[in-house]
Amino acid sequence: MSNFNEQKFENKYKFSEADKQLLVFSKANKDIISSQVTGKPSKLFFDVVKRFFKNKVAVFSLVILLAIILTAVISWAVSPNQTDKPISSASSVLVNELRPSFQGEIEYSISTEILDKILKTNPTLIKNTPVNIAPDTWMIKANPYEILTELSKPENAKPGDVVKPIVAFMGTDSYGRDIWLRAWVGTLNALGVAFSIAIIETFIGVVIGSYLGFHVGKKVDTWGVRLIEIFSSIPWVIIFIILIGIFGTSWFSIIWIFAITGWTGAASSTRQFTIIVKDEEYIYASQAIGASKLRLIFTHILPATAGKLANSFVLRITAGIQAVAAVAFLGFLKEGVDSTPNLGLLITNSATLINQNPWALVFPSLILLVLSLSLRFIALGFHDALDPKIIKKGA
Repeated sequence: MSNFNEQKFENKYKFSEADKQLLVFSKANKDIISSQVTGKPSKLFFDVVKRFFKNKVAVFSLVILLAIILTAVISWAVSPNQTDKPISSASSVLVNELRPSFQGEIEYSISTEILDKILKTNPTLIKNTPVNIAPDTWMIKANPYEILTELSKPENAKPGDVVKPIVAFMGTDSYGRDIWLRAWVGTLNALGVAFSIAIIETFIGVVIGSYLGFHVGKKVDTWGVRLIEIFSSIPWVIIFIILIGIFGTSWFSIIWIFAITGWTGAASSTRQFTIIVKDEEYIYASQAIGASKLRLIFTHILPATAGKLANSFVLRITAGIQAVAAVAFLGFLKEGVDSTPNLGLLITNSATLINQNPWALVFPSLILLVLSLSLRFIALGFHDALDPKIIKKGA
């Protein structure tokens, strides 16, 4: 096939051996890889960065994504609370299903024992006259976080001692854990898992898809496409249920299960991109001067489809985030006292808190929505910056 293409190229363009030598890159300029046709050469990386930052929507989305990651890291680093423990051990009753701390004073019920303790230590925390609404139950108006802070003071604390205040900016869940902290840590978990899934899927898909596309029409391509079709025809949920029963629900297992079930999409798209590019004239020219198949695929074909591959990769991160959330929605992940924060699990279990604390559901849902949208626009920005066919004039 290589000899046939070489002969076909020579017959068409009448290239001599001297002409072929002109097609070889100069050693002095081997580091200059540019997308420019005319003008002073510049490196491709800087061209891509410059074009990307000219896309205002993509840059804005990138800023939003970086702000989310930075906020998540800072919240995880500076928060006095823990993701797997209640915000206070002073009272197992008062910490559960609290409203956001920024709401301040609210009316809620406490037991007689807690009321007596507050009246003895700091009665100014209660802003009204306690009303007895049931045996051993009183309705008061106060800031529940101030009450928890007071109850958390050690018995030997002096009146002037400063106690670290207890807060939960978005309230607490049914286990008394900080929703704000769990949402941000869940965001970091989702990004890490989705990024790992996207890397494995893309690597497997690009290697297989580019090889099949380069050998389109041959037996290896026919059998490869049939294998992809078999994997794609089976609903991923069925494969996921089988594999999750075998390997469990650890993050490591989830990453590899999604990668095993999702590589076919990357392989199919890479194969199509390769088929489109493989018959370009510069590919024939490279074959004519003796370029190997691996060089043709990885040096010429894949770089020509870098925009589409980058777009596909970033979109796979988005799909991974949504898939991990879907696993929780479908009930494969169960909430427990020490369960790892997960945005999907957080959204699912916050539905019961919607009446008393809507932010428990709205806040993680907004994070998931903004993450998905920002990554989608970033993917389009990479596609436009890397795809030579849509580079605007003067870019």
